[in-house]
Amino acid sequence: LPTLSKEKASVNSSKEKISWVVPGFHPSIANIFTNASLKYPFSLYPLNTSSLFGTFQLVGNTGKPNLSPSLLLKPSGKGKLSKRDGDKLGFSVFPLQWTDPNNKEVSSGFREDGFLPDAFTNFLAMLGWSPGTDQELFNMDELIKAFSIEKVSKSGAKFDFEKAKWFNQQYIKNYSIEKLTEIYLEVLNKEGITCSFEKAQKITSLMQERVFFPSEIYTNAKYFFKAPEAYDQKVAKKKWNTEMVEVLKVYAEAIQKLHSFDESIAKEKLLEILEKQEMGLGKVMPPLRLAVTGVGGGPDLMPLLVVLGKDEVADRLIKAIEDLAEYLR
Repeated sequence: LPTLSKEKASVNSSKEKISWVVPGFHPSIANIFTNASLKYPFSLYPLNTSSLFGTFQLVGNTGKPNLSPSLLLKPSGKGKLSKRDGDKLGFSVFPLQWTDPNNKEVSSGFREDGFLPDAFTNFLAMLGWSPGTDQELFNMDELIKAFSIEKVSKSGAKFDFEKAKWFNQQYIKNYSIEKLTEIYLEVLNKEGITCSFEKAQKITSLMQERVFFPSEIYTNAKYFFKAPEAYDQKVAKKKWNTEMVEVLKVYAEAIQKLHSFDESIAKEKLLEILEKQEMGLGKVMPPLRLAVTGVGGGPDLMPLLVVLGKDEVADRLIKAIEDLAEYLR
């Protein structure tokens, strides 16, 4: 969160103190972001005033901060948000993973759940405050420039975890592909998967606009590293038939003989086979995707095939033909 200059934060100021509202919904989220050398108490949206005072003094300040208290409400808008609500509804109420010192219960944090710092800051800033325009995405400089205490709501702000995810998704879409690839490689490392930066970057670019969290690049697309063991039954029942099997069998044999394999070649070879069968591309794409990924949706198929490689694609097509034989009966 920004460290405001005296001029930027002087709405509630005096000679010795300056107030600024920082939205937060739990004592551990409503941390005190201050420059100790300034000796200016910043206001917060605390749920636990005693915890706020203790933290305020812990970072080197004396006295008590000015408070502009406001509460975050449950997603329903009825009642104050609490840790129990997060546990019940499946979202975090802590910025970082936290262990209860009394019962050792571990609660997940926004960082561990995959929220990007800038996205999380943007989300917090919009709780209880509005810029007065339709703009929702702000970088730090824009937040500092747009902020005004007059635009802070006097009523409680409803916590919407889906909105928090939306913010994260928007930031991921605009995130540096190199940085996002590095995060993805960290996820793969935790899963015990070895992958080159080049391959990881190709996968990241394919999945970047399809995920809410960096970890979903892996969890939503494990097929980049492992052939499907199960297949989407709805797609199989609807799209898998003898005609498709014959086309995919010929395609598997054809790509195995290729010396090179890129998006253009992969598509041209498929179109060549379909032309002989007098069949449209749209008809074969769903069963082709099902055979190589096990699911009915995902990123662009041709670049996906190239990432897998022609031999792996051919092996998966042959495997799918065997595994899905029951749908031909």
